[in-house]
Amino acid sequence: MNLFKDKLAGLAVFLPFFVGLYTVLNFLETNISETHPMEAMPLFLGAFFYAGIIFFVIYKFSLNLFKSSLISAIFIFFSIYWQVYFIFFNDIIGGGLSFPLFTSLFFLFFSCVSYVIFKSKLSFEIAVNFSATAFGIAFFISLSNIVFYEIERKSSESLLQNITNEEPVKLDFIGKKRNIFYIILDRYADQETLSIEYNYDNSGFIEFLRGEGFFVAEKSKANYLKTAQSLSSSLNMV
Repeated sequence: MNLFKDKLAGLAVFLPFFVGLYTVLNFLETNISETHPMEAMPLFLGAFFYAGIIFFVIYKFSLNLFKSSLISAIFIFFSIYWQVYFIFFNDIIGGGLSFPLFTSLFFLFFSCVSYVIFKSKLSFEIAVNFSATAFGIAFFISLSNIVFYEIERKSSESLLQNITNEEPVKLDFIGKKRNIFYIILDRYADQETLSIEYNYDNSGFIEFLRGEGFFVAEKSKANYLKTAQSLSSSLNMV
């Protein structure tokens, strides 16, 4: 079969690539305030070639475009989010799931799904085209969100640069000056969450901070989910 014989066939070819690239874009979009798009470029290229290799191997084995596309997309999606699924299922069973066992179960599941798809008399054309369209839309939505965020970030950096070029305000302090250390452990859960969700006793660290004279805000809540916005609001800069 000519892979680009018609538009629908071409759409099926793009499905594995959309799935692989979307996973990287989704990761970048989720952490956009803490990273830069260029830092994700190696992952982006890796996902592209990874999707191409997986699809090429499966297609050469089956010689069925739509089934190969669907099986490739399933494998790519689950394999890229491998660690996430391992943590998810390990939490469901309450821990104790070893990584080799999880890997074996995944390949067993994938083999069964692949066998059912290959042996099925269905063409899966509708499912593949729908999935390709859905992942394609999700891909371009994530890409546009990242582009708009970068435009806004450049604008904010330019504004900040203009502010920092101004003459600093000179303050006259009376009396002894004291050092102030404002420590925020980024993405570090509080003692209650660590105890309940991870069965980890963090009291030693808390008591150490108190012993050094720090005030520990036990019931503090962030105003925003993202670091940049949360820090800015806590320092009353926005």
